[in-house]
Amino acid sequence: MTQNDAVDALVTDPLGFIQRAFARSTTTTTTKPTDEDWGVRETALELTRCEEKFNALPEINAHGGVETIQNNALVRFRGLVQDMYEPEYYVGAYERANGDEKTWVTTKYAESTMDDVNGGIGESVLFERRVLYCVPVPGERRWVGERERATMNERAASEDAHGEKRAREEEAHMDLYGETDDSLKLNDVVEFVGMLYYAPELGVEKRDQQMEDSPNAALYASSAFPEEDASKNPVTSLVPRFHALAYKVTSQNKFVNSTPVERFSETEMETSHKLSPEQVNSARSKLLDILTNVLGGDVFAAELVLMTLISRVHTRTDMLTLGKFSVNLTGCKLDSCETGTISEMLSTVIGQVCPSTAHLPVTVPALNARSWSPKKDYVYNRLRSGPLQLAASTVLLLDETKLEAGTLTEIGIRNVDALKSLSTLQDLEYDFQYHQMRMPVDVPLIILSDTKSIIPADVIVPLRRVRQPKVIETTEDELAIMRAFVSGARMTKHTISEQTSADIETEIVAARKNDKALTQEVLHLLLTMARLHALALGGSEVTKQTWIETVEINRRVAERNRVV
Repeated sequence: MTQNDAVDALVTDPLGFIQRAFARSTTTTTTKPTDEDWGVRETALELTRCEEKFNALPEINAHGGVETIQNNALVRFRGLVQDMYEPEYYVGAYERANGDEKTWVTTKYAESTMDDVNGGIGESVLFERRVLYCVPVPGERRWVGERERATMNERAASEDAHGEKRAREEEAHMDLYGETDDSLKLNDVVEFVGMLYYAPELGVEKRDQQMEDSPNAALYASSAFPEEDASKNPVTSLVPRFHALAYKVTSQNKFVNSTPVERFSETEMETSHKLSPEQVNSARSKLLDILTNVLGGDVFAAELVLMTLISRVHTRTDMLTLGKFSVNLTGCKLDSCETGTISEMLSTVIGQVCPSTAHLPVTVPALNARSWSPKKDYVYNRLRSGPLQLAASTVLLLDETKLEAGTLTEIGIRNVDALKSLSTLQDLEYDFQYHQMRMPVDVPLIILSDTKSIIPADVIVPLRRVRQPKVIETTEDELAIMRAFVSGARMTKHTISEQTSADIETEIVAARKNDKALTQEVLHLLLTMARLHALALGGSEVTKQTWIETVEINRRVAERNRVV
């Protein structure tokens, strides 16, 4: 069978292809099968390189939700790794007896093979797999994957006379197989290729009966943790099960202007936005116009917000997190006679150009209500998520304009501490009850407040409004190039020549002699701002002119704060 034939067979009949590949490796009934993939993963990866075939695979949410997907059909799914369980042992292969004839059957990559058990089960072999709990990317905007969704809807139009069904936001238990699973981490955004199993008619009682009848019955019966088992093996009508043949860690930025095949390629896609200079100028001008109108005509504040939108952590050391950039806009509380809020309007426009956003009101009741950080539930042995468990590059907008005096509980205090750590160090503390674990994050932060925020920010800028804030209209073409501009700027690596680096170092040494308060942290912030200023202009190189302009930006920030 040629590689092309194998790919076609996998797409047409995934489980049949897997069983045939397994059967070819099992040449004798006297030798127990071993836990391998029998060439399945290699064929799945080959599929990811076939432009037409791979792009045509249904993507679950784009296709209209799990209800529209046939069980065990080959599909794509993207999501955030919200929790990671211990490796799971299961009956990966068993001996099926049919009279005197005995045949080995595998359950790998499959949810159930009960229908195949006619004459009883003989010997069995335990395999091992990784189980993840994945959810749709929090705060992902509806327009992400719009091009793929449109293609899927065109294909479905002939099958559904009533038009597109609303996509259901699916969570899924993800079985991963193979030796490369250690590359996955909590909060990774991952694209999977595999088979979905979803049985809306299967209730708890039927699920339990199915477990008793399955080859894994002995494992379920011997469990001393029934609550944990129920959590890890929920009925698929509530949490579908997905068996992954291949996967690729990706980022939200890559969904703006790439195809599935491009995202699965080996390159990291650390490239520019692929826009012409004219398009860059148009995108930057329009985006600044939108932000300026939302901020009541304050062009300078809009430029700083743009720098935040394209920021990302590019280097971490024991003491520093380089690349992060947070901004606190003060004076954002509107008068009672004005309609809407700056926070709501800014959230709307940011969501039009950034793939994922989170908008959280910071009030005493909200802070006291629940933990904003993930917390371990030891009864069900799973991680309970919080609103701060976000994918990298998710823009977090905190609204303090309605914050009033009140008493914070222990939960509220811990939430404030979590926000402070997120802003200053770009990490988030996970509560495992008996110990705490800090996880690195990359979440650009914009804080809107009346006076200086309770959360520290890299730059604090009093807002100077000259007119009432408003959201202006944009066309789809304008949105497309603005999205490409923002995501491309985030992924672009900045450069700096040796001469420019030496010139900047000379200026820094001179500045520190005149100002002893010029700390290392301030200098790193200036270098970050210079990088972001260059990217916001559509370039990638930090030049001497870029540095001069950045110093001026910093001077204007200081001047505004002195006036206030």
